[in-house]
Amino acid sequence: MEQVVAERVRAQRWYLRFPRAVPVALFLLVSATTALSVFAIEHVEAQRAEAQHRQMTDRVVAALERLANANAVYLRAGAGMIAIHETVLQSAFREFARQLRHDDSLRSGGSGDRPARLEEQRLADR
Repeated sequence: MEQVVAERVRAQRWYLRFPRAVPVALFLLVSATTALSVFAIEHVEAQRAEAQHRQMTDRVVAALERLANANAVYLRAGAGMIAIHETVLQSAFREFARQLRHDDSLRSGGSGDRPARLEEQRLADR
């Protein structure tokens, strides 16, 4: 029985010798938990941003492919129409090119100069 009491007294002595040990240990435990949580949150945020960028890239690629395919269809149709005729008048070819230039469904053909055309339209409206 004296041994049990002696062990209990020894167990209490470390707390008496180091009264700040429990608060410091709790502080370190909470700090480690907080640091781990912050790391996990930042990691998930980085993964989310990367997934959003990947999704945006996929959308842009799909849109560019659609526009490129539309361009190819128009150009093949034009080549087929021109191939039917033995001679093509310059005015007919210019009319065909003009229609292609002003076709709104053929956006990629004019997307590079679209801001300039919008600026010209805005200046013309004044």
